[in-house]
Amino acid sequence: MEENYHFKGRSLRSPLLAEDMDGKTPKDVANSCGAKSGVNYGAAESSGTYNAVANQWLKSMHRQVEQLFPLDGSGLIRVPRGYLVENRFHGGNWFDVEKTASRCPNPHACPAQNISIIDVYSSGVCAAGYTHTACAQCAPEFGRSTGDPFVCQKCRYSWLQWVTFLGKQTGIYVFTLFTAGKAQEGRNRQSVLLKIALSFGTVVASVSGAVRSTDTVTEVMPATESEGSDVTTHRRHRPKFLTSLASLWSPSLDCLLNSRALSIQGWLLLTAAAPVALWCFTAIFVAAKAACTQTFKAELKKGLIQPSIVVVTCFLPGIMGSAARFVPCVHFMSDKFQEKVPQYVSCALDIPCTDYQIKRYVLLVAFSAMGALVGPFFWRTVISRSKAWPEDARKATLGFLVAGYRKDLDWWEAMVLTRKCALVMAGSLFPASYSPFLFLTFELIIIGASLTLHSYAKPYDDASLNAMELGTLFASATAILSAVVLTLQPIDWTLNSSINKPTLAVFTGSIVVPLAVLMLLLAQEVRIGFLRSPTAENASSTVEESTVEESIKESTVKEVGVQTAGT
Repeated sequence: MEENYHFKGRSLRSPLLAEDMDGKTPKDVANSCGAKSGVNYGAAESSGTYNAVANQWLKSMHRQVEQLFPLDGSGLIRVPRGYLVENRFHGGNWFDVEKTASRCPNPHACPAQNISIIDVYSSGVCAAGYTHTACAQCAPEFGRSTGDPFVCQKCRYSWLQWVTFLGKQTGIYVFTLFTAGKAQEGRNRQSVLLKIALSFGTVVASVSGAVRSTDTVTEVMPATESEGSDVTTHRRHRPKFLTSLASLWSPSLDCLLNSRALSIQGWLLLTAAAPVALWCFTAIFVAAKAACTQTFKAELKKGLIQPSIVVVTCFLPGIMGSAARFVPCVHFMSDKFQEKVPQYVSCALDIPCTDYQIKRYVLLVAFSAMGALVGPFFWRTVISRSKAWPEDARKATLGFLVAGYRKDLDWWEAMVLTRKCALVMAGSLFPASYSPFLFLTFELIIIGASLTLHSYAKPYDDASLNAMELGTLFASATAILSAVVLTLQPIDWTLNSSINKPTLAVFTGSIVVPLAVLMLLLAQEVRIGFLRSPTAENASSTVEESTVEESIKESTVKEVGVQTAGT
């Protein structure tokens, strides 16, 4: 039985019964395709009768779409998560409309929803915090995440974000500089544990972004209803306190400067501003201290090496990651049925990649060379030249860098720094929301190579430190493999909850357990170092001296008492 619909004052035949050249209706075509999600379908002009619109839409879909969106009997297209159906108006004419579908670079920005093909003005909506074509940009009061340009996070109070941003970097720098100063006292184990913890933390920060948006994590976390979304199915989010904690611990640079789209140059400058400022303050203090000595140049040179090493250790990977944001390009539609699909720079979605092609790779090569020169090459050169220094001077200046390593492999920390920079740059080159599998593949290659080299070289003097580093690398590889399984869930239907939930437990354990062990061991070393410090030794010697004095006084009193009794 035919159904009639009223459109622009005319009674029209149901578009579900419109036939294409093969005599198939949209419902027949959708059923024959197995009701799978589509990638890109063409435009449906609203000119002419509604039957003509339906036929044109159907033929365009039949010709261009790789797999169709499923339709039901009520005239609705069930658009799956990760796709957005939008209306395009030509020349400002509200009656000249075409519907287009884009694949969202961040699937969680485009929730599953129903779109009516009866109402030509029906259009999809983005999740809370996202806007624009393919939901690829952040809405007002939201900013891009520091780890992924397609993930938007809520902007908190400006002063609180600045305090967190500066306090976190200052705290890491001060604690690392303090630990580096203790390396000259023979506390090598504390320095090694801190470096292992920083290296493992880099892996955790990189991989957690890919897992955070998976369906399994969304299913396990308590649900909260979406804000401002006109969708037919409720999307599940992480608890609000976790989202708030994440946005405070790692605030968006867009939010810091109250900008919806901070330029990539501004992003890079702001990332490097705090480390450079900390180094300058330290350099001023060292210069003022060295000015009071007779060997000003020698003291200044030795005094600046250690802060430079600490700044490079803590902040060079993040700076290299920001520099790598210039490179990746993205596209929001499949190019299988089109000769040319526009691609845009991920850091600036209004700039076509064709206008930025040479500059992107020149900047990548330039920043990579600069990072290698400031980091691993600088360390290798200083370590080689320091072998002619007196042992005490070498330990005081480079103790943090060479602590715990064998003499023939005292340059191994340069390899660790290269690994950390490569991990962070992989996250920028392959955003976890847009290309999680490619990102995790490169992460696994980097960790696998590091695991192999460490197993072969065994660079530490202490066997327990070699075992600890090997354990953290193995835990990193386990976490990455677990993340690969979790991200493959939408592709492989055999990965159901009976597999993914245990995999999520393995992922959590491979991150939490090593971090807890490292923190406990580091706290124990700090406590032991405090007990062995000169202040503690002076306090104990003072107590011993007072005890001896009291015993002498008691013996003197006893002798006087005995003499008096004899008299």
